[in-house]
Amino acid sequence: ALGAKVIATGGSDEKLAIAAKYGADYVVNYKQNDWVNKIIKITSGHGVDVVYDPIGMIQESMKCIAWSGRLIVIGFAAGTIEKVAMNRVLLKNCSILGLYWGAYARYEKEAIPR
Repeated sequence: ALGAKVIATGGSDEKLAIAAKYGADYVVNYKQNDWVNKIIKITSGHGVDVVYDPIGMIQESMKCIAWSGRLIVIGFAAGTIEKVAMNRVLLKNCSILGLYWGAYARYEKEAIPR
């Protein structure tokens, strides 16, 4: 992670164990009510600089993102397409990026290594 402190979230002990096995510095179960507070505590109140979200947990992630943080949305594994509270985007001065890897084959073929 190039020097970053990695905080992985997961919905089960099995998933958290995999994240820890592959190098996460901290693991937090997002099914626990206080998970956002745990992340804020881990970051000493700073918040998370980059959120990588394959699940679709934008509302909760926005609560623990740092000032000028970035939220990368790559999927909606939870099955719900979320609505974004734009006031949080404004107040946190954060960026939201959607990344759909499958579209690169159609729109940016040159970006795909051969």
